[in-house]
Amino acid sequence: MEESPSAPSLILPTKPTASVVVLKTPVAQTSAKEIAEKAKLSLFPTLRRSILGPKPEELIQLQSIEKRYENFIRVHGVYSVRYVKGNVYPTQVEANVIEVMCGTASFKPIDRMVNIEVEERKVYKNELTLVYTGQASETKLEVIPAVDSEESPSSVLSGAKIDVKRFGRLEETVFSLATNVLKLRICEVPDEVGRIEEERLDLTEFTHVFVPAYSATFKQVKTNETKTLGIDGVTGKTQVAS
Repeated sequence: MEESPSAPSLILPTKPTASVVVLKTPVAQTSAKEIAEKAKLSLFPTLRRSILGPKPEELIQLQSIEKRYENFIRVHGVYSVRYVKGNVYPTQVEANVIEVMCGTASFKPIDRMVNIEVEERKVYKNELTLVYTGQASETKLEVIPAVDSEESPSSVLSGAKIDVKRFGRLEETVFSLATNVLKLRICEVPDEVGRIEEERLDLTEFTHVFVPAYSATFKQVKTNETKTLGIDGVTGKTQVAS
């Protein structure tokens, strides 16, 4: 008779020491400036071209362009269950076999067939990667582009005046959120489980990923209104920031 599933306490992870990755910047600052100049009209869509007056693009002046890094935390969780399950292996035996012995158990053949009862130790695993913004909101994996990382991230961050130690509270928040999300999404015992020996959730990655970007600020000279254009430092895509 197979044992009913048991449920020992799920072993939860402790917060790991965060690693740091800084992505390289394929879009140079001069290229970012060119991209910003081409896209500046999108910041002030109400400007209209007139016959006698200046062109709309002449009324929009670049005030500054600054490189920055957007911080994301990538978390990879692995759920695993080690369990024991009973199984039966039908085996054909020779005609003159009257008994099959396996350890302390013995089995009588019927029509030259023996059903050998065994216990199997198995492992079930499930995994998931999560990404959180610097405001501890879950976001899509695609926000972290596939690009090479800097060989010396600490030097790059130091030059950008970014101190990773300041993100301690963010790390604690993300760790708590991610643990709860992983428990809900991947921590599910498979149906075939017999006797659970160990059930655990591990974090195999907890990484700060800094993604390069630019902020270009423009002023509309007639109204002195200013707006900022964001430029992705990897793809060059633009987005109105404010």
